[in-house]
Amino acid sequence: MEDGQTTRWGGSVVAAALTSLLCAIPIASAQLAEPPADPRPDAKYVFYLHGASVEENPEKAQENWRANARALGDKGFIVIAEQRSPNTNVRDYAKKISDLTRALVAKGVPPSNVTVVGFSKGGMITLSVANWNQEPRMNYVILAGCAGERRAELQKEQRTAAARLKGRMLSIYDAADPEFGTCQLLFDAAGGGVKGTERRMESGRGHQAFASVDRSWLDPVVGFIESAK
Repeated sequence: MEDGQTTRWGGSVVAAALTSLLCAIPIASAQLAEPPADPRPDAKYVFYLHGASVEENPEKAQENWRANARALGDKGFIVIAEQRSPNTNVRDYAKKISDLTRALVAKGVPPSNVTVVGFSKGGMITLSVANWNQEPRMNYVILAGCAGERRAELQKEQRTAAARLKGRMLSIYDAADPEFGTCQLLFDAAGGGVKGTERRMESGRGHQAFASVDRSWLDPVVGFIESAK
C-alpha cells in the first residue's frame, strides 16, 4: 500500500461520517453527503475512494486525492469523494458505500450509470462494495487493489470472497508494484458474475503511479465509465 500500512478486511468499526465531501462535479454548488433527493438518471455518478495514506491527513496525499477527484469531475461525471477516518474498517465502509449506490438506483439512476473507483485500500473497499451490491450492471474500477504474493494473507481473503463478486470491472496495476497486482484470479473465481478487463501499466513508479493524476490510468478509467450502458 502507498504508506506501507497493513489493512485488514475485518477489525474494529470506525463510524465514519461524510465530513470532508469534495464535490459534486460539474455541479459545483452541490455537496453530496448522500444521493440527491432527485438525481438525474442520465448523469454518471462516480464514487472515488482514496488510498490509506489520506486517512492520516498528510498534506501531499490530500492534495493528490483532491486532484484525482477533480480530474474525474472535469470529464463530466458527478464525483462523490470523502476523506475517511484513520483505520477505517474495509468491510463496514464498503457497506456504507453500497447503501449509497443502492439509494441512487432506488431513485431511478440506472446501475450502469454508477461507478465505484478505488485506489489501494480504496480498491479493496471497491471489491467489497461489489460483494455487498451483487449488481452485475454496476461498474467498479480497482486501481492497485488486488493483493500480490507478498501480501499472502490479504490475497487469500480476497480470493475467498471473490466467488460473490458481481459487476462490470476494470483492474489497472503497475508492473513495478511488489505488493499489488493482477485481479484476474479474482475475476476468474467470480465466473459469470463479473465482466472483467485489466490493464498492466509499466510506468516504473509501482504503487505510486496511481497516487496522483496520470493519463496512463485516468484515460482508461474515463473510457470505461463512458462506455457503460
